[in-house]
Amino acid sequence: INSIVIPETAADVEHTVKTAFQGNPLFYATKSGSTFGRSTVYVIFQQAIVQFWNDDLSDYYGNYNAVAASVFRDLVVGEVGKILLEVSTRDESCDSKHKPSTEAEMVEW
Repeated sequence: INSIVIPETAADVEHTVKTAFQGNPLFYATKSGSTFGRSTVYVIFQQAIVQFWNDDLSDYYGNYNAVAASVFRDLVVGEVGKILLEVSTRDESCDSKHKPSTEAEMVEW
């Protein structure tokens, strides 16, 4: 039986998240921070609407419609070990201060 390794640092969690979402066009980046003194990793997604048919009677066409970050919030575990995970939507107005210059830097950002 293989043992499960739980990441212990924010950097480890960021690496795991980047690996999990690699190649997903809705994934933008991760960013580490602190929430009330707890280490936090923010998983940032592009501004996008996710829409798919699922027989939703509240939608005329039967579609499910949501902001990408809301959809992924249901998939991302709230914490890994002692590290909180929060989901966010990319804010392009803030990117000018932090904007990566290459795709590789974007993933590392």
